[in-house]
Amino acid sequence: EAAILAARRNKKQIGQIDFEEALEKVALGPERRSRVITEKEKWIVAYHEAGHALCFKLLKHTNPVHKISVVARGMAMGVTWSLPQEDRYFRTRKEFEDDIAAALGGWVAEQLHLGGDATTGASNDIEKATEMARQMVTKFGM
Repeated sequence: EAAILAARRNKKQIGQIDFEEALEKVALGPERRSRVITEKEKWIVAYHEAGHALCFKLLKHTNPVHKISVVARGMAMGVTWSLPQEDRYFRTRKEFEDDIAAALGGWVAEQLHLGGDATTGASNDIEKATEMARQMVTKFGM
């Protein structure tokens, strides 16, 4: 994928940006800049992603934020991507708890921005948080 992106740019070598964009495309889906959303929806997406980013930054047991984007990719309207700084084989209860909080941080930010209201935009985050909580109990005995 990185080679294809570099070739489309008429480059003779594959650069770091080509690798990063290829990784994002494969992991998160292609950019969907053609998706038209209202100004209000853009702000909701921005607040939502900022909520995730704040949680990743402020919570002690989360991975650092790698990238935040409000460009739609795949089915997502935006993304906050956090990456571990080292390989890990085990996860602690506190890491799970903070990751669940970070997953729900976008939903909370939406509610704060909308004065207590919320949108359907957090449905995937709620699914992820629920699955992490389920695994904590049924798989890891936490």
